[in-house]
Amino acid sequence: MNREALTRCGTFRLMSFEEIREFLYCVCATYEELDNNRRFLLTADDLAVVLFGEISLRGKSVFAGEAVSGEGIIHAYTRAGILVISRSRLFSLCKNVCPCHRRAVVNLASFCL
Repeated sequence: MNREALTRCGTFRLMSFEEIREFLYCVCATYEELDNNRRFLLTADDLAVVLFGEISLRGKSVFAGEAVSGEGIIHAYTRAGILVISRSRLFSLCKNVCPCHRRAVVNLASFCL
C-alpha cells in the first residue's frame, strides 16, 4: 500500500517532524538515540510507517511519513537495529504520557489500520 492509497482510504496522516520528535522524546527513545539519528518505525501488522529519518528500501529512499508494507521488511529493519514500535506497545504507552503530549500519541495511533 502506498501513501496515496492510504490517504484515499483515510488511514494515513502525515505527522510533522515536531510531532514525531515530541513523541519520541516523551515515551519511546533516549536522547542518545535521537542524537545519533537513529531511525524509527511504527508497525501495524504488515504496515510500517517511517517516523524519523530516511531508510533505503530496494534501492529507493523512503522518508519520514511514508509507508512501506511487508512483515519481512519490518523484520529486516529490526535486525538492522532500527527501533520498531508495535501497535499494542503504542496503546500501552498512552497510559504513561502526560496530557500535554497525549495528542502526539493519538496522532501516531491513527497510523494503525
